[in-house]
Amino acid sequence: MSETLAGPGVSHFFHRRQKTEDKTFMKITVKLFASLRKDRFAIEKREYNPGQSVRDVLAGLDITEGEAAILFINSRHADPATILNEGDTLAVFPPVGGG
Repeated sequence: MSETLAGPGVSHFFHRRQKTEDKTFMKITVKLFASLRKDRFAIEKREYNPGQSVRDVLAGLDITEGEAAILFINSRHADPATILNEGDTLAVFPPVGGG
């Protein structure tokens, strides 16, 4: 692996599975917006096991589905059950208010 994952939001589940030497990981770009960046990051390339859903990524980042009100994969609206693929970009926005 060329990139190491560490820091807030990386699930223990992922770290356990990461140690499997013969596993191929998919690289996903995760973009967090507004309040979701607090104590996390703005944009990061991360590695996940194949077959991971948006819900899995959110859980690993300690983001509830209520906090992730708007989800996009590759600039298209997505939902938490969507399975991610190699090279995807996941953008996560909190609820938006205004008037």
